[in-house]
Amino acid sequence: MPVMDGLSLIRELIKLDPAANIYAISGGREIFSDTDYLYHAKQFGAIKTFRKPFDNTELIRAIHVQFK
Repeated sequence: MPVMDGLSLIRELIKLDPAANIYAISGGREIFSDTDYLYHAKQFGAIKTFRKPFDNTELIRAIHVQFK
């Protein structure tokens, strides 16, 4: 992302709407390992994390469960 990284975006979104439903998806990171990045995304407010590659069914299922 050209302006900010995903973790910064999660923090900003949570400031704007603490109840936001944020799903973090990572294919790897230069600063953190993929596992660390997804761990931090969860700590910053992501409700669910996915590691690339992932099955689209997993994402659809997570969204469906969230909005039941």
